[in-house]
Amino acid sequence: MSHPKLEPSATLWLGFLSGENKNMINIKDVTKSAAAEKLDELFWTVLWQPLGLPRNVRHSFRLEGEEFELMAEENGQVVGGLAAVWKGDTELELRHLAVAALARKRGVGRLLP
Repeated sequence: MSHPKLEPSATLWLGFLSGENKNMINIKDVTKSAAAEKLDELFWTVLWQPLGLPRNVRHSFRLEGEEFELMAEENGQVVGGLAAVWKGDTELELRHLAVAALARKRGVGRLLP
């Protein structure tokens, strides 16, 4: 099945301290195992651990279909992530969306399509 190509190309500049410091958030497609581990850690910390759920609970939520994952990075740290599953040729179902506490209220979630 061929899906529309979704290209993570968003970049957000965030100004702090009256605009003197600039931080950049990059959105990346999760394709490597090291990135997938970082995204899993974010989902665990933000979504599952506060509810007292087991560490590997994410895998019990899997659906059939091709997975699509994005993560937001700032200074090498994962600050946001999205996991979705293709349900058809043009339909994508959002499964998980998380933003780290330190990055909330800064537009990170809006950058993740």
